[in-house]
Amino acid sequence: LTVSATKLFLAQGVLANATLRLTRANQNGLLGFGSATQRRHQPMAELSLAWLASRHWAIGAEWRMKPDNLNPSALGAGLKEGDWADLFVVWAPNKTVSFTLAHVALGPIVPAVVPRHQRATYLSTQVAF
Repeated sequence: LTVSATKLFLAQGVLANATLRLTRANQNGLLGFGSATQRRHQPMAELSLAWLASRHWAIGAEWRMKPDNLNPSALGAGLKEGDWADLFVVWAPNKTVSFTLAHVALGPIVPAVVPRHQRATYLSTQVAF
């Protein structure tokens, strides 16, 4: 079950979104759903905010809460799941082309024994016809 609300503050050029999702997913379903100790759906929040700086530029941030059903496990904290977040800048020079630059922090994703956090800079180009 997902409930989402979006509000555009037109005069300020701000787009806000809040989502509440009931889920049992582990790593978005990649590692199954639920666990031996957590069989019920949990509410998880998602928030995003974007500022339309001009007709061609947008700046924003997103955050997604993640359940931690598999921690601790036989691997200790090896299956720990963390929240996701990103900061982004979008340039759309016209109606058919856009470029997105983002810094993404996905936390630990199946780190097994060596704890590591998934962080990266992301560049995307989209062309529509």
